[in-house]
Amino acid sequence: MQGDTAPPPWVSSREDLDAHITRLQTQLSACPFLHPIRALIAHDLAVLHSARYELAHQKEDLDNAILEYGEALLRGVRNPLHTITTFHKLASLFLTRFRHFGDRDDLGYAISYFRHLSGLPLEAAGLDRVDILGDLARALETRFQLGGRLQDIEDNISIRRTILSNTPPDTDDYYGYMSNLANAVRLKFEQTGELASLSEAIDLNRELLRCCRPDHPALPSFMSNFASSLMRSFEYKGEENDLEEAIALFEKAMSHLDVGHPERRWLIMNLANTWQVRFDRTNNLEHLECAISGFREALTLCPPGQPDRDQILYNLAGALEIRFERLNHMDTLEEAMSHYRASLDLRPPGHVDRYRSLSGLAKTMSWRFLRTHDRKDIDEHVHLQREVLALTPQGHPARPLNLNNLALGLRRQFRLTQNTPDIDEAVELLREGLGLYPDGHPAIRATLLAQGIAFLARFEHSRMADDLNQAIFHFQSSRSITPEGHPEMCMVLSHYGFALYRLYELTNDPTHLEESVSLCQSAVEYPLSPVRLRLEAAESWSFRARAAGHPTTMTAYRQALSLLRRSLDLGPTVLAQHEFIGGRDIDGLRASLSTDAASFAIEIGAYEEAVEMLEQGRAMLWSGMRGLRTPVERLRGVDEALANRFMDVSSALEAVATASADINPHTRTQADEEYGGPSGHQDPLSVALARKRKLSDEMERIVAQVQELPGFEDFWKPAPYSRLQAAAIAGPVIIVNHSRYRSDILIVRYNQPIIHIPTPADFFDKTTSLARRLVETRTKHLLESKQYARVLRQTLEGAYELIARPVLEKFEELCIPEQSRIWWCPTSALGSLPIHAAGPIPSRSADPSAQPDYLCDLYVCSYTPSLSALIASRERTP
Repeated sequence: MQGDTAPPPWVSSREDLDAHITRLQTQLSACPFLHPIRALIAHDLAVLHSARYELAHQKEDLDNAILEYGEALLRGVRNPLHTITTFHKLASLFLTRFRHFGDRDDLGYAISYFRHLSGLPLEAAGLDRVDILGDLARALETRFQLGGRLQDIEDNISIRRTILSNTPPDTDDYYGYMSNLANAVRLKFEQTGELASLSEAIDLNRELLRCCRPDHPALPSFMSNFASSLMRSFEYKGEENDLEEAIALFEKAMSHLDVGHPERRWLIMNLANTWQVRFDRTNNLEHLECAISGFREALTLCPPGQPDRDQILYNLAGALEIRFERLNHMDTLEEAMSHYRASLDLRPPGHVDRYRSLSGLAKTMSWRFLRTHDRKDIDEHVHLQREVLALTPQGHPARPLNLNNLALGLRRQFRLTQNTPDIDEAVELLREGLGLYPDGHPAIRATLLAQGIAFLARFEHSRMADDLNQAIFHFQSSRSITPEGHPEMCMVLSHYGFALYRLYELTNDPTHLEESVSLCQSAVEYPLSPVRLRLEAAESWSFRARAAGHPTTMTAYRQALSLLRRSLDLGPTVLAQHEFIGGRDIDGLRASLSTDAASFAIEIGAYEEAVEMLEQGRAMLWSGMRGLRTPVERLRGVDEALANRFMDVSSALEAVATASADINPHTRTQADEEYGGPSGHQDPLSVALARKRKLSDEMERIVAQVQELPGFEDFWKPAPYSRLQAAAIAGPVIIVNHSRYRSDILIVRYNQPIIHIPTPADFFDKTTSLARRLVETRTKHLLESKQYARVLRQTLEGAYELIARPVLEKFEELCIPEQSRIWWCPTSALGSLPIHAAGPIPSRSADPSAQPDYLCDLYVCSYTPSLSALIASRERTP
């Protein structure tokens, strides 16, 4: 609080202060309303109430001081100069009450009083005009941040120009005022998107650093502000020079501050923001982990009670949320939610940034809904976003974004409930948001995309052609203004392609199908988009192409499997990879991608490629470990040192892949020292990602060396069928492919064609039911129970009829004798069926008392998770 708030010299203690207040209150009550001395008593009482507020922070004292200063002005104080100082005290008290209790009317009153003061002879009253103008500019900036009134930031800039022009250059104050002006101009850019304002902010900052003396105490702050402007320029223009200069400025600013300097945490946080922006452009997880580590370090430098802790918590939560988007790691999402809640606790009602924490928490609720499908999460998301929208009224710079966020929640809620008013409201919210952006604003692109998705969702429900046409129009518009190289181009192309596919279904016009497929293919092959988005596009492409009988279906499946492998490579552990496969995907396809792809290959007669696709999918999570155990004896005979190096790195990679989530980030091992382990402020997942990245890079170098050796050109590459069929060298391998599209049985024999056995149309449903019922009964009842015995008997009977009987009939045709070794390789839910014990098999004996046979009585049955695993097990056996 500004102004004279110290107790008068004749007040010696708190008790004395209370006594004087009581005495003056009695005098004021007794003083006639029009008596000339009443103004003096009110003034003195206001001084005392202000002083006591500073001691006790009781709002009642602040309220009384404001009322009493107001009455002193109303009644007329001692002289005009005293009137000026009273106006100043009243303006400062209104500002204090706003800052502490959040009533925006108080901010408005403060601005009005400071405006009035700026036209008075302040110097004669002993007040500094620059200080008053500075107070007015800061108050206008605060109101702009709350409400987004463009006039407020225009007035703020005008005042700061006045201050700068009335300050002698080459003084410490001049540099500070120049920095304030640059920040105000950048704020205007944030609201309007006018690049001229951003350019002016950059020019002011550059001139400031050119002129400022090198030992200026605020130089690190000036560097940080300049770097922040350059970061905004990079985000909008994409020029790498801006990013590199910003990073250099942040690092140089940090070099000017001691380790314990209170501003150091802000610089660390800003540098972390820079890494996060770099990640947005590169999709390199290493950059995101640098950001997370920086935010964690800033948090340790800002213990509870420090004023900046809320912002650091908020930024850390945002970076963790992005990590969850990429890795689908639930512990990361829960931590992000925790930090958003903590930042919200530090931003009570009335806080200028409360809406940000509410919005962040709402987004994590929406992400969790996509994983759990819990109705409570999406309902809470919508509730929180409505609260956010209420805190960002018309004119607030964040209102368009918050309209989009609420619309997103309503669209997801609609997908669950099919409640038409939800999607109608989403469409209207997005329409309002589009109308709030000035022409050329960069956020229009994302809003057009969101509006297209909303119209498409409504079309799926209404089947009204106008909704589909609107969706296509908005996707076209978003695509036309999305710059080449933008990481979300994949989303625009994919959604646009899906809308055209729906148009093809309506019109049966093949040109729409061709354009749809072309867009989906472009989305999948767009190299600058995140792998996760490209995978979703490939899944959608394969699904739609197959439904339309398009010739690119097999290409789509191949791309999807390749991108799924790359997506899994981002997960540091098998657990994280399982979470990714089990998480959100397009129409539930991800977990069955390889079996669906194989079913299509079988459909077109490409049996060998079907086996290769199943092998790729079956080994998807375990290929790292299976591959790591690949015998290297032949390599050892050529280059023993390289073979040993290969095995060392393989063992380390396997240890990372099988690690639990409870990796201790503060424990270092010898492997950590060599390949990168816990350091600084990394969390366990960050440590695992860094360790896996270093090991993977080293493995790539080793494999490249091995492949240069004669005879090792195919080392570490996916095995073709010509090699996979070696799994059947000791007996046939029976693959049972289980897919919603079609299920099939393939018999792999060594150096012989694959035998295909089609299955009935109801095979998928019946076998799924058998497997589910067996597992549920085993979970609910004891293995020795009658209930389980009955269900097991029925399961064995069903497995015989559906799987074993057609295989035995085919064995008889192929003259595969009884008691031969055979291997079963079931996929999907069939892995829980005891196929080896299928039966009873109808007896061919004339003896009615003969015991029935089961499959394991006729053939020596084993199981294998994949053909590669079977081959590897034999190679390891002495």
